[in-house]
Amino acid sequence: MVDNSQPAAMNPYAYSNNARAMLSDSDGLFFPILIGIVARKAAQALARRLGRGISPGRCAPRTKLECAVSAAGQQPIESVLLSVHEQHRLLDEFAVRCFLAFEFGEESEVTRQLLIDKSDGHPRLTLHHSFRIVDWEKSQEHSELNFDVALTFTDADCTVEASVIALLEWQMGEFGVGTHTFYRAFDSHLPLDDALAIFAERVAQLCALGDVPGRLGLRQS
Repeated sequence: MVDNSQPAAMNPYAYSNNARAMLSDSDGLFFPILIGIVARKAAQALARRLGRGISPGRCAPRTKLECAVSAAGQQPIESVLLSVHEQHRLLDEFAVRCFLAFEFGEESEVTRQLLIDKSDGHPRLTLHHSFRIVDWEKSQEHSELNFDVALTFTDADCTVEASVIALLEWQMGEFGVGTHTFYRAFDSHLPLDDALAIFAERVAQLCALGDVPGRLGLRQS
């Protein structure tokens, strides 16, 4: 039956651009393949973005990130960026679930970012997921709960850092004003394959810390 409330349903050939014999998608794989192509293009654009502003030298004409990836391992830059993006997706899903599971407050918010910067001149990719906690009755400043995982490409290897840190402007649970570290890990001098594996392991460990908001005294929704 045609659902008149859905205009697309009135033209069943619109999905194949009115050329069902030539443009059909019988196996349903068109859009997954298209998404893969878009993701690879996005990774390539990300690599180019990281290379902007790098002065010519021994890395020219490649970007400094590409040089670092080549020095650390054999994986192409697009593969590395897609691996990082997948871990970003997992941590992103965790952050959303966590935000919905606890009462952070009406004006509180969660920020999920994949940051691109440099650490001591070395390219760095950081998954930064921050809970901004607002309670105007207790403070004019906001508190933060940050989940971070960073992958830094040095000249010949990689470094992975991960942390869960609360920056509190008022007493929350048993924790007073100040900085409180719930988790921290640091791994250095890693070949690329090992770094990506540890990066994924650290993301999994952060995703297992969904009880931290409760330890800060936030009630479950």
